[in-house]
Amino acid sequence: MGVQEAVEATAFHTDHVPSSFTPRRSRPLALVTEAGRDRAVLDELRRRGHEVHEVQPGTLGKVCVTGRADDDLVLAAASPRGQQAYAVAR
Repeated sequence: MGVQEAVEATAFHTDHVPSSFTPRRSRPLALVTEAGRDRAVLDELRRRGHEVHEVQPGTLGKVCVTGRADDDLVLAAASPRGQQAYAVAR
């Protein structure tokens, strides 16, 4: 998977870790995912006791990535979510 494909992939996050905002709630085993993820995977997570919430596609996170490939090629990618990010490398 290339970097652009990775930032465009169906996003998810966990609420297991305490929030950095007061009152610092945590929801152990809670997972939020954009719709479109494999139904069998979500069913298996639920079977294992996870609380799975699905949200509209394209609504979780705005990601930018930069890096270098092994051959020193500069890599950059930007998520289309929110239409706010651009990736430019030189």
